[in-house]
Amino acid sequence: MFFATQHKKIVLASPHGALAHAVRCFSIGSHLFEKGFRIFVIGVKDSALLNWAQSNYAEVVAETFPISTIGGGCTGIFRSRLDFYSNENPFDEFAELERILNNIQPDVVLSDAHPLMALVCEKLKISHVSLASASWTKYYTHNRPPSNWDWMGQLLGTPFKQVIRRLATLYFNKKLVGWADPLNQVAAVYGLKKRSTVLEYVEGNDMTLITDIPEFGPLKNPLENVKYCGPIYWHPPFNSHDLIKLLNNEKKAIYVSLGSNRDFSLLANIASWLLASDYQVVMTLPKVSLLPHDLVENSDLITAELINVLDILPLCEAAIFHGGIGTLYQVLACGKPSVILPFHIEHFWNGNRLEQMGLGYVLHRRLISKDRFISVLTKAINNRQMRRSIEKISSKITNTSGAKRAAELIRDEITDPRPHGL
Repeated sequence: MFFATQHKKIVLASPHGALAHAVRCFSIGSHLFEKGFRIFVIGVKDSALLNWAQSNYAEVVAETFPISTIGGGCTGIFRSRLDFYSNENPFDEFAELERILNNIQPDVVLSDAHPLMALVCEKLKISHVSLASASWTKYYTHNRPPSNWDWMGQLLGTPFKQVIRRLATLYFNKKLVGWADPLNQVAAVYGLKKRSTVLEYVEGNDMTLITDIPEFGPLKNPLENVKYCGPIYWHPPFNSHDLIKLLNNEKKAIYVSLGSNRDFSLLANIASWLLASDYQVVMTLPKVSLLPHDLVENSDLITAELINVLDILPLCEAAIFHGGIGTLYQVLACGKPSVILPFHIEHFWNGNRLEQMGLGYVLHRRLISKDRFISVLTKAINNRQMRRSIEKISSKITNTSGAKRAAELIRDEITDPRPHGL
């Protein structure tokens, strides 16, 4: 099979700047490189995807192609929605992507939540595989209420929360239809297939790989070409043994990370609340100087710009994090309860799903206070049923190699002589 894929070309593409998307693409790309594929990368300028290509995978990447127009740069709120092209001209980006792919002549494109790529690959008749979390597909079993309404439900209580989520979900479903309009305009001009919602543009033309376990991301009546590959999360190529040496065995440690959502005032509050409650804190932080001086001087606060979570988390009692899917699977893999402080819409979906499964608690940042925060954290740490549930899920995650499975499915897709799009 190695010889069948020797010199095959694959393009990795994502409009997102976040680390989680780079991890997913390159974890799969590394396996495909070992199988004889040549790796090309298309991404936003200065994105994690291109940065990783140049600094961590330079020896396996044949060439990179920075694009400045992709999804408006997908910064800020664009990463939490799929209305990339509502205020942008998708035709210019379509033409640029078409030019790049014509230049590379790939055998397959692997995109990560890239709505426009489905149309480009359809026009060029290139095999197209897409990575997607279950919640970003039309087959997802659960509701997807917008996050900016959810705090009212938490404040008013469960009955109001359920009503608000139903209304919010109806509103969001209409948005999904509207966000497909700019892409459908491109489809109409080029005589390509129109989609009813933007979620259908996230799907791969030939295959959609679901980067979840079915328990966390259940699907209803998916098509045959929608397949679970399993979670793909970062396994850092370094250790954090130096940080482990700083841990005080007589104190419970809490891991804290807000991902790329750099709300330093919130991080400072969390650190001070935890330290005042006699916890030790291990925090992912770009610069410790961003915190108040009295916190920096506290020996029970341990910070680093990059931390091997898989080293540190097993020694912690719980995790405080933003709800990002990469960190979420790291936390579950290590078997730890968590408190989720969501920042955008997908974080809320992930947090709500964890709460539904009895694996963690969501605390809205608008409602946060020291007493409420410590109360929810204590409840998570002391919830024995939650720990038992997490242990069951943890074994399923650690026994699944999502990247390896995805690479096998992509290799099989390339060696399958079926027409594209079937």
